[in-house]
Amino acid sequence: MIRERRSRWFVKLIMVTITFSVSSILTISSVTHGLVSPSLEQSKIHVTARNSTPKNSGSYIPTMLDSFFVLVIGNDYRPGVEGHRADGIHLIGVNTLLNKVTIINFPRDTTVLIPGYGRNKINAANAYGGSALSALTIEQLTGVKISYILEADFAAFKGLIDELGGLDIEVEKSMKDKNSGTNFDPGVVRLDGNSALAFSRDRYSFSDGDISRTKNQGKILIAALAEMKKSKTSLSSRFESASIIAKHLQLTNINLRDLFFLMEQAEKIEPENINNLVVPWSGSNTLAPKATDLFKDFADNAILDTYIQ
Repeated sequence: MIRERRSRWFVKLIMVTITFSVSSILTISSVTHGLVSPSLEQSKIHVTARNSTPKNSGSYIPTMLDSFFVLVIGNDYRPGVEGHRADGIHLIGVNTLLNKVTIINFPRDTTVLIPGYGRNKINAANAYGGSALSALTIEQLTGVKISYILEADFAAFKGLIDELGGLDIEVEKSMKDKNSGTNFDPGVVRLDGNSALAFSRDRYSFSDGDISRTKNQGKILIAALAEMKKSKTSLSSRFESASIIAKHLQLTNINLRDLFFLMEQAEKIEPENINNLVVPWSGSNTLAPKATDLFKDFADNAILDTYIQ
């Protein structure tokens, strides 16, 4: 029973990636006062609130009118490999009035202007200045104001999926790639941490390479929501939940009260109300002119009203 409650809670935990919009051990004091101290430990999902209300206001949550925006980054940090370039980059818009979500996926080789560094691949921003520079780069590119950043490395991603108990994914075409480790036939596949990571990293099974890969990464987020809807339950213990947060999350500028509130907001979103698309390219690594129309439509209310995919 405890294991079942933990697994169900973890579905909610993964859904934080959609609403805010992914590490030190919490103490009783941190739970009581609602604040979590940062840590340099790896293999945590780092959640940072940006553009927040003043610290002495008692809450870090930005004022949410009709919509807010989240940047989700999967970085390629792993033992034996230098650098922290972003392997997955996803800008998520949440419309709180309509309970609709738009996920804009950026292929990691997309050429953009990185503030202070000139034109380069978008994933280089993370290597130059971490998630803060990645957020600034995407804000200047799209015209949105990012409220939350969620960043995870490979180990954190796999660990969370495994403790959740896995995810169901619809595989649209055969995926057989020794580089990523995929070996999937078309159909619904149950993914554990390792296979979910392989699914998210495979680009050689597709003629359009990174375009399909980055869209598949968005599918992982939607699959988490679908899993939550199957296992929906109320939290049985805030202290039990706090210990799970301590194991998997590092929180910056956000308190536990706000975290739980945002997870409750996530439950209002239905998978069919999520639009998952890849930013349009024109030639290799180059944004298409219609990307400007996409960003303009997206920035006003987090959903696409006029943009034609």
